[in-house]
Amino acid sequence: MPKNYLNENVYTAARKRMQDIFNTFPKTYIAFSGGKDSTVMLHLALEVAKLENCLPLNVLFVDLEGQYNTTIQSSFKL
Repeated sequence: MPKNYLNENVYTAARKRMQDIFNTFPKTYIAFSGGKDSTVMLHLALEVAKLENCLPLNVLFVDLEGQYNTTIQSSFKL
């Protein structure tokens, strides 16, 4: 299957996809493990949720490899 290149960067494309999710589903959850990938996704989701008036954002914390007390005890408040 050939690649289909778009005339937009990854950040812009990710924001559009996230906006589609918030506008399509009545309730969404972001899975968060504390790692770099899920941290970027959480920040992106918070940014778009603010723009789309979809706050508060539901976050599911799951990390089966290492559950650090400081991460678990932290709360994500806007």
